[in-house]
Amino acid sequence: FASSIIVHLFQDEKKQNVKVFGRFVLSWNDTNISWDRNQWGLSWLNFYWIQIWTPQIVQLNGASTSNPGQVSSKVLAANYTGQVYLWADFSFSTPFRFQYEDYPNDMQRVCFKFDDKRLLAVHFTVSDGVKSKEREATTDPFVSGWKIVDVDVNESPFNVEALSDPRRNPFDVQSDNCELCLSLQRNAVYFTAEMLLPALVTSLFTVSSVFFQLSKTQPMLLGFSVVSQILALILVSQRLPSFTAHTPTILKFAGFNLVMTAVLFVVSLILERLASTPSEIPPPHSVDRMVQLIDRLLPIPKKSKHEDESLKYAGLAHAANHAIFALATAVYLLVILASFVF
Repeated sequence: FASSIIVHLFQDEKKQNVKVFGRFVLSWNDTNISWDRNQWGLSWLNFYWIQIWTPQIVQLNGASTSNPGQVSSKVLAANYTGQVYLWADFSFSTPFRFQYEDYPNDMQRVCFKFDDKRLLAVHFTVSDGVKSKEREATTDPFVSGWKIVDVDVNESPFNVEALSDPRRNPFDVQSDNCELCLSLQRNAVYFTAEMLLPALVTSLFTVSSVFFQLSKTQPMLLGFSVVSQILALILVSQRLPSFTAHTPTILKFAGFNLVMTAVLFVVSLILERLASTPSEIPPPHSVDRMVQLIDRLLPIPKKSKHEDESLKYAGLAHAANHAIFALATAVYLLVILASFVF
């Protein structure tokens, strides 16, 4: 088995189906058809018919039994040394379960298993020259929205033993002979501009709202962040597949960002109400010491409208606001690193 050339790839994610079109070049030696080129004056001979001993490739893991894959346009030629070559155009189709956990930077690996039509009659071996052809196959393929990272043609490690022990497994009467595997990466050029940046910018709006010191601007900025995230989710939903067994990472982060912003929005309203409510009863001394400790650890300026002496709990509200947002910022950093870096 000499080489394979990928010329076209089609993926139907709605139907969870992958189709591949290309060309096989098979080679084997047959001394029965060798001749003396000096006597006959011929080095090559093309056959206009397919010999009975010619391998008849069929796909084993086709999308359906009625359409298991097609191999056509066969060209058969022989060299005077007895080396026979067969060029065959193939069209394989197989069901494939796409993994969307890393969408849209997901990597998919799909394999097409094939064998000779006369099962166990032909043993395929992959020649060393296939590796260079595999690299050539990835240079200029026609793939809509995908990038072919690697092409592998692998021999089955189980094709030496045609049948196993029938007493252990009486149904093991067929094993795939060879397989063509493609490693594909989604060509998501829109990911950074349309998905990642809106998520990171709205996260920045959320954590930076603490600098507005429980003023009206802080909940307004958080509310603006919530609205922006909802609009960004609409755009993300248009890009996502119709169904998936795994939740994409970008969607997990978007959900986390929306929940955190909504919680901080509610907390800001509560703390702003606490800071602006006058009271004659001061907080306990232990609370004052905790507020002083937070102010030393988080020396954020507290110049705000809540400086009236009657607002006994303004300091507590500001300290709680700083501590909660500091904790939220640390959580954001950990989630961003875990989602998009590591």
